[in-house]
Amino acid sequence: MNIFCKKISVLLLCGTLFGGACSDDAPSGEDSGQQTYSLVVKSITASGEDSFGELREVSVFQFSDGILYRTQLLNPKQDGTSSISALSGSRLYFLSEVQLPVQEESLTEEELCNMAIGEGLHDNSAPDFMSAVVQLENGAETRSNPEVSVAMKRGVARIDLNTTSDDKIRIEEIIVEDAPAETFPFQEGVAVSDKTVKYSKTFEPAFGGEQPNVFRIFESLHPVHIVLRGAYDGIPIRLKMELPRIERNKVYELSVLNVGTTMEGVFEIKPWEEGETVTGKPDADHRILLDASRSVIPEGVSVDYENNIVEVPMTGVDGMQLAFLADTRIDIASAEGVVDGVMLTDMTVSEEAEGIVSSFSVSVPAQGSGRLGYSFMVHLKNALMTGSYDFVEVRVAPSDKQIETVEMAGNVWMAFNARSRDLEDQIYPLDGVTVEDMYRTSWINTVG
Repeated sequence: MNIFCKKISVLLLCGTLFGGACSDDAPSGEDSGQQTYSLVVKSITASGEDSFGELREVSVFQFSDGILYRTQLLNPKQDGTSSISALSGSRLYFLSEVQLPVQEESLTEEELCNMAIGEGLHDNSAPDFMSAVVQLENGAETRSNPEVSVAMKRGVARIDLNTTSDDKIRIEEIIVEDAPAETFPFQEGVAVSDKTVKYSKTFEPAFGGEQPNVFRIFESLHPVHIVLRGAYDGIPIRLKMELPRIERNKVYELSVLNVGTTMEGVFEIKPWEEGETVTGKPDADHRILLDASRSVIPEGVSVDYENNIVEVPMTGVDGMQLAFLADTRIDIASAEGVVDGVMLTDMTVSEEAEGIVSSFSVSVPAQGSGRLGYSFMVHLKNALMTGSYDFVEVRVAPSDKQIETVEMAGNVWMAFNARSRDLEDQIYPLDGVTVEDMYRTSWINTVG
């Protein structure tokens, strides 16, 4: 085996090539079709311009009538120039920076096009590679060293991060979910399978500024989701973005912005090729609803989770915990109608994979004799917004003993006369006050 064949065998995953593929001779009877071509191999930079010199080794698979007749390894010069011997009218497949699982037996052009990469090549990012397909003209052998331009296109998209809009922004983690696990090097816009992978990057300490090439992602026909965790001026934030489609050879720059009093994530799709903008921000369009799985609701308490209404029995409740799952911290803006004995704690915050959990505890004393039902509201607000825009209502059931009684001559009597048929005119003993105390201290009010 010559030196070239040894070089190719190292490049390919299987370690070997199909029989005769390393030969510099064309298939029998095709010698007359051999021609030397001058190549200009270039790639496309992030600014959309042609770039030369960054490609050091390029594998070339040469097919004639759908059958592989030669595999070569090019080493373009700094100006991208190289040369290759090929059959007139054949099709050439160029591939760099990635290995193919080429089998030893004869390889057809269809098999090469349907060969997927990705399995075992992910290192918290998709493997970077470039590819190109060139169709040589028939009859090119009549010209001396015809020139062929080979534009190598990147087979992945790139995710960049930019937080320079506000120096109070700090990013702690970026997570990519539902990214494709496989792709076709030479087919664009075709899904290989439903296999997906997850990438994550943690910044320690938290990051602020610009960082290119945080992730590389294979092109995707299905939505890919990006989750960003961090803080704004110490307030935790969690931004969720959805990229409906990812195209190869594009740069997706994630810019985190402070828009007024809200945080927003913007994906700007830049050259390599131009594209649209996709935005993501904390969800302020839906109510701040109680989270059933993270709230602690004692026995006897009922909760309407769709309307944030909590029903407390007359026996009261101690240590009830009301929790909310959101994209940022939820604060208590104010409380309305809270009576003596009701205890509300400050909001506590913790972070989970699904988002940021805010919770506070509520204690309600038992109703005394004669106590009517009442309710109070806790007004909530997103920590990144100036106004309060939601609430939780706690309703406490009335006492089941509304009228104080006494027994006289074997019969049970009201302890005092009713002032009228209107319930609002009835006299109820206050908590901790006996009927005797009422007659001693409030005679004029209790006589009827």
